[in-house]
Amino acid sequence: MFVPFEFLPDKSFDELVTKLQGPLLAITALTLISTGTSSIAQPSEGVSKNETQKNVAPEKASADAKSTSVSAEEVKEKLNLGRKQRNDAAYREAEETFKSALKMCPDGDNTLQAEVLESIAGLYLATNRLDESESLYGRAIRLLESGADQAKLAIAYDNMSNVCLKRHKIEEAQNFNQKCIDILANQVKSKPVVRIDLAKALNQKALLCVATRKLPEAEDVFKQTISLYPNPATIDEKLLVATALDNLGGVYLKQAKFADSEASRLKALVIYEKVGGGKSQDLAKCLQNVASVYGHQHQYEKALPFVKRAEFIEESTLGLKNPDTLSVLKDYILLLKLTHKDAEIKALSVRLAKQQPVNSKQ
Repeated sequence: MFVPFEFLPDKSFDELVTKLQGPLLAITALTLISTGTSSIAQPSEGVSKNETQKNVAPEKASADAKSTSVSAEEVKEKLNLGRKQRNDAAYREAEETFKSALKMCPDGDNTLQAEVLESIAGLYLATNRLDESESLYGRAIRLLESGADQAKLAIAYDNMSNVCLKRHKIEEAQNFNQKCIDILANQVKSKPVVRIDLAKALNQKALLCVATRKLPEAEDVFKQTISLYPNPATIDEKLLVATALDNLGGVYLKQAKFADSEASRLKALVIYEKVGGGKSQDLAKCLQNVASVYGHQHQYEKALPFVKRAEFIEESTLGLKNPDTLSVLKDYILLLKLTHKDAEIKALSVRLAKQQPVNSKQ
């Protein structure tokens, strides 16, 4: 059964985990295939600590120091490779690279170990493996709380806030977010480099305002975030602005400000197109969100090409059985039905039938 858009639940609140980028065109249950579960093993707990030798010759101590230095550099090289793989949507490869980096971490380097753990946790968050993501962010926070790098600790707090938000643990998310803002607000004047991290934390605060239905406050905070970077230069700055614009569009949509919502999300889409190379998950979510603006106005023909492209990106990067892929696939089928594209529905059904294993059991 296909349900008109005005009767559909708005996922801007129910799926804040995707920073208001989740599909807003939900439909009633339409089972295409069984989703299954991930079979990827959890990351290693890290390298074991060697016993400290009390009497070490100067020559050996020097050699050990050099070995530790090289190892740290190798870990950073692995991290950079893993990040590139993640940006290229090679998620399995990125996971293996990050796990390899974790095994290489020098004993006692809590900051580096925490950085690797956060990289894995962020990858799991992006692929909806929330239990694992929350666990690893917790481990990273415990390591950083024992150190002196408050800026890195603040970032870890905000990352954990994001996971809690995705899991609808609003109060916990607010607490972690406020801890982050408190640290960065005290550092931003003396360390301008943390401005982008403060902007991200403000963006998170705005999402939490949305989660608690404080829309005017959320609108103000999103605008404040965007105003911090009138001319974004780096990739991180551009992605931050794009995220804020997309989220602001979601706030406008909740208030039925359709023209403002469309304009804001199309601006975000342009940035994602340039930065993500046309195949990132951020781009896919933004495409769905632009479609949602048209869907809420019953402009289904306008919405269709955006959802079609989003489905292609999700399926090609995450696979057909991933929940995010299935969600946008259902939206795509809904739009095909509403626009009477019977031939395309039939062709899609044939393609899906070919990809579904026969007599498979979970």
